Amino acid sequence: MSNPIQSLSKGGESHTSLPKLQRIPAAGVLLAAAACWVTGCEYLPEPAPPVPTIVFAPLPTATPQPLDTYVVEIGDVEEAVEVRGHVASVKEAMLYFEISGWLKEINVQPGDLVVEGDLLALLDPASLTATELAERIVDAEFDLRFKELELAQAKAEPLEEELQRAKQAVKLAEITLQQAQAAYDKIAWQDDVGSRAEGIALQRADVAYQSAQADYLAEVARQDVQALRMSVLESKVEYARIALDRARQRLARAQQQIELRAPFAGLVIAVDEKIGGQVSPFETVVTVADPAELRVEASVFEEDMTLVTLGQSVRIVLDAYPDQALAGTIIGIATQPTVWQGKNAYDVVIQFDEPAQVPATIRMGADVRIVTRRAADVIVVPVDALQGDDLRPYVQVARDGEPVRVVVETGLTDGKVTEIVDGLSSGEQVVIP
Repeated sequence: MSNPIQSLSKGGESHTSLPKLQRIPAAGVLLAAAACWVTGCEYLPEPAPPVPTIVFAPLPTATPQPLDTYVVEIGDVEEAVEVRGHVASVKEAMLYFEISGWLKEINVQPGDLVVEGDLLALLDPASLTATELAERIVDAEFDLRFKELELAQAKAEPLEEELQRAKQAVKLAEITLQQAQAAYDKIAWQDDVGSRAEGIALQRADVAYQSAQADYLAEVARQDVQALRMSVLESKVEYARIALDRARQRLARAQQQIELRAPFAGLVIAVDEKIGGQVSPFETVVTVADPAELRVEASVFEEDMTLVTLGQSVRIVLDAYPDQALAGTIIGIATQPTVWQGKNAYDVVIQFDEPAQVPATIRMGADVRIVTRRAADVIVVPVDALQGDDLRPYVQVARDGEPVRVVVETGLTDGKVTEIVDGLSSGEQVVIP
């Protein structure tokens, strides 16, 4: 068997070369195999595996993303203090009992409309009852009547007539005495004048006169005593009247103490007790308010009070009406702070500018925005566009698709937009990082 590697000669030289591999058709393979079987060859050369083709692809180029920009425009900026408040009635009464007891009746519930004098609640008192006070009034009335009768009886006595009669008796006795004296004088020169009738008559007339005079003086003294008695009786009657008035006042007060009545027409906004519960003196039971005139009461923290003054404009948004802003004005500021949320705060009273637009929402919560400063028709940008610090703020302005840093001077801000005093013009585009 011969080797498939043959010696080739070129120009008298010989060298060994590998056979040149070619693609052999299937039929040729069969013929070669047959020849090899005839000639005794051992194998045929295998075809070489294909060489893989390596392709070098360039790295992908990042596509530039468009800048998030804002067109600078003219607008208004307000600096404000934002606080929480609630709607309150200008005319509001927190009603309570002045004595302790058990709640016997409650005739209203929140939302009820009442008129002045309506009975709202009734107390079963723990102390003196109205029935006992009424009995005392009966006793006082009887005592007054008795004193009045005593006085009337004293006035009915004919003291004046008795005095006049005594005075008249004195005059008659005096006349009789004068007549007897005249008759006596005519015979006074006689020795037996004392035993004569004229003398005896004079003596009797004198005694009668003295007796009449004594009776008159006694009647005058009696009149003085009676006057003193009348004064005493009149004082007793007056005292009885005062005692009766006091008893009546106490009954009326007791009625007021066990009854809660509406002091004015309005709306019941709170009922704080239940029937059968024990009530302490001055503990609020029912709260009534007049919904015709409302205001807002808010609390401003002490650190913000330097920005708040009377007459400032306020915007109010009620919790139940988030899409409706109401205008108001500060009309009152407390002079002393209270503790609210752990900090010192001052109560501020706000009046609605247009009361007719305010819903009847007593006690409803509200967001209150107190405008402290305002800049109108100025260049504004979103606060998110500002970078840097308060000393050197800047924005990035989109120019030819590229952000360019521009230092700006800022003014007022409301937390959403900021006034640009210098550095930008309307229409420029700033980048929002």
